[in-house]
Amino acid sequence: MDQLRPQAGPRLSTENHTLAADLLPPPLLPDAIDLQPAHIEHALRLARLQKWGVLKREFSKWQQLHCDLVHDEMTDTWLYVVRERYQDDVPPFCPKEEKEVELTDAEMQDALQQMQQRMWGEWNARYVAAVRQQQDAQLRQQVPVVATARQVADAAWGRGWHLLSQMTPARPFSLTSESQPVFDLLVWYFAGREDKFLELAQSLGVESASLHKGIALLGPKGTGKTLLLRAFQQNPNRSYGMVTAKRVETAFRSGDDGRQQQDVFCGKGGRALCIDDVCTEETKVSDYGNKENPMSRVLLERYDRYQQGLLPRWATHLSSNNPLYRTPKTPRDMHSWEELYGDRVVDRLHELCNIIPLLGDSRRL
Repeated sequence: MDQLRPQAGPRLSTENHTLAADLLPPPLLPDAIDLQPAHIEHALRLARLQKWGVLKREFSKWQQLHCDLVHDEMTDTWLYVVRERYQDDVPPFCPKEEKEVELTDAEMQDALQQMQQRMWGEWNARYVAAVRQQQDAQLRQQVPVVATARQVADAAWGRGWHLLSQMTPARPFSLTSESQPVFDLLVWYFAGREDKFLELAQSLGVESASLHKGIALLGPKGTGKTLLLRAFQQNPNRSYGMVTAKRVETAFRSGDDGRQQQDVFCGKGGRALCIDDVCTEETKVSDYGNKENPMSRVLLERYDRYQQGLLPRWATHLSSNNPLYRTPKTPRDMHSWEELYGDRVVDRLHELCNIIPLLGDSRRL
């Protein structure tokens, strides 16, 4: 049976059919591909193997219907012996080896056409994959700029009005003296205006500001961090999904049922995501008996995917009431990011996100 299994054939010729840096597309039709001698030989061998398999099955079927299986004590083997009433019947032809099979002109032509189709399919698959990889790489390196700053601001303002109008009781969307500059900063950020963004970021004390990093709004409760991020969620240039830290925790508690969501939260698929209320989730979750910190894993895996070129660095946004580091002013019952997730996560956070403070009194009072 092993002889019937076709061995791996020759690859596309590196001389004529390679995908170089210029990404040569395949010809429009498979029959335009020139077969090299190695390809022709492999195609004909596959055709002979296939035909040999058909002949062997026909011969085996004839043996089962016309022969008896007899044990030869001299050789201790089992032999097929033709029954007397079938002595004059001629068994179907079946050569002993695949190389003895003869192909008709039509069979040879069909075998060569199948080889051309196979090579065209492999070439086209490699070409499409290379083009997509090149496009993805270009998208990761550039900052998409489609809408103007005015369009981004109008969209965010309208979204803010809509969100607050759904509340009970409804109230108008407005900004405080502390949230107004942060709103403006996000407008320049999502509009791709690097000059304006860096100028305002410097005035707000944002260190190492960059359009190629995400947004992390940190500050006391009730200052409007979540509302701002939800207002810009559907911006025309860089929209993103939004999920709470508690939802991330739930996905990690669900075992295999939550595995797909875990992958999305960790950056699989390259989706931009905002995680709201970081530090409010349970930091120790049992996964098949193993204690795991969901948020640490999510942030570290998103960072790793960014380093591998699988996720844009600006695709991670966060909000939290907790400070990155404990200070004398930090309440005793409030943990810092460093205490909850470790210095390794905090260190990578500075590379993933623009750390933007949003201070002021709570607007919920």
